Amino acid sequence: MDRKNFLLWEKAQVLLTAGVLLAAVYYLLWRSFVGADPQGPMVFLPAGRFGAMLLAGVMLCLLGAIAGLTTTRSRPAGAILAALLAAGGLALRSPQMKPLLWIRSGHLGSLFGQMILEILFFAAVLFLATVLARVTRGFVRRFKPSWVWSDPLTALGPEHRKALSKAGIVSLPSQGKTGENTAHVSRAELRRSLACLFSGVAMGIILVSIIMQSTLRGQVLFALLAGFYLAALGARHFFPARSVAVAWAMPLVVAIIFYILAAISASGSPTGFWASAGPQFQALPIDWLSAGGSGAVLGFWTAGRMLELRAFEHLISLEVD
Repeated sequence: MDRKNFLLWEKAQVLLTAGVLLAAVYYLLWRSFVGADPQGPMVFLPAGRFGAMLLAGVMLCLLGAIAGLTTTRSRPAGAILAALLAAGGLALRSPQMKPLLWIRSGHLGSLFGQMILEILFFAAVLFLATVLARVTRGFVRRFKPSWVWSDPLTALGPEHRKALSKAGIVSLPSQGKTGENTAHVSRAELRRSLACLFSGVAMGIILVSIIMQSTLRGQVLFALLAGFYLAALGARHFFPARSVAVAWAMPLVVAIIFYILAAISASGSPTGFWASAGPQFQALPIDWLSAGGSGAVLGFWTAGRMLELRAFEHLISLEVD
């Protein structure tokens, strides 16, 4: 299969998986997560719905495992992208957050603290879902290696790897070598991952603040999706990290920052905060996870495809020279 057909097949596999799983969550599973007040926002810890929160965690893990099985011809980020887009079915069903701010107007500090804990719970669950996606892909690879995507950069020889590392495009350990060389690459990858994360967080804060100008649910979800797509795309372009966890961590870190700022702002005027709170403070944890996470992973995935193109174009230019 040539590269053009492979890329088309990769996109089709991820989009089909995401569409089927999203439809299942939006039309079939969402009722399991509705609280006592059907007009209330889709939150778990602030409403004391621990069982529903655990159920959401189990659902996300299952989505990751299923997507890992059905997106084997795509990059690993494709499975996480499909799972996060599917989780967006809950966000699409959720009403606005403003009624919750009004009800808890006297205890907004504890409200945002609980939402931070919910974000941390989702981060742990998403890490587990990422592991499960890799396990299921590994299971398929064990029996049918040709069905599973393999990184074309890892098939390069030592001279090509050295050339890419020297050009600052990507660092890969030399084939057949361990020890000092591998440790050097690991340290470089760690620095690159941290730089990618922090730059993505900084760009995410700016872009979300610019794009999100309304508390309408559609506008909130679009702002998170578009903002973190651009943030992750730009961050990975300048700092080409290889772990998809760097991408989905970006919106979760930004969510915690905004919730802390919201708690500080609310402490000055707790009774009027519910009416004056900016839209950035009214995105739900499930919004940051699904819309923000899927936007960031999509940007990361797109940048990965661009990174491969840059790498091979650079190698071709060296051969021409």
